[in-house]
Amino acid sequence: MPIISKYSNEEINNLVEQLLDVVANNKVSVDLALIALGNTVSNIIDDNVKPEVKQQIAKSFADALLNSVENAKH
Repeated sequence: MPIISKYSNEEINNLVEQLLDVVANNKVSVDLALIALGNTVSNIIDDNVKPEVKQQIAKSFADALLNSVENAKH
């Protein structure tokens, strides 16, 4: 069953495009981009998620990332 988001594809794609533009405009390496984006995700979770669900949210994010990478192989 597909996951239904409260955000439109347009909202998501616009934000992703803006983030990728920052990375491209700063001409950062892949590893620096991943470090910065990973730190950003950590900060968002730390600053906005209740302590009792932080692990669950982080695991869900990690699982979604792994699933995305796995699906990109096919």
